[in-house]
Amino acid sequence: MAQKKANPHCPVAGCRVSQPHTDDPLIKALVLRYTSPDKLLGWVQVSLGQIHDSILDDYNSSRCPKVADRL
Repeated sequence: MAQKKANPHCPVAGCRVSQPHTDDPLIKALVLRYTSPDKLLGWVQVSLGQIHDSILDDYNSSRCPKVADRL
């Protein structure tokens, strides 16, 4: 089977975009707004807190925690 040529604008397999995603004004604004390290760290902290709370709720309710499903 022949390998498909990699798209230079996107690393996602099968993406057929003809220009970089960040050339789109909406995507550029989202990237600038939400990828700064302080915002990203906040999102990670909140996400881990939600996973922790969910596992704790499962444990307190005598349910089998589905850790693998959450990760």
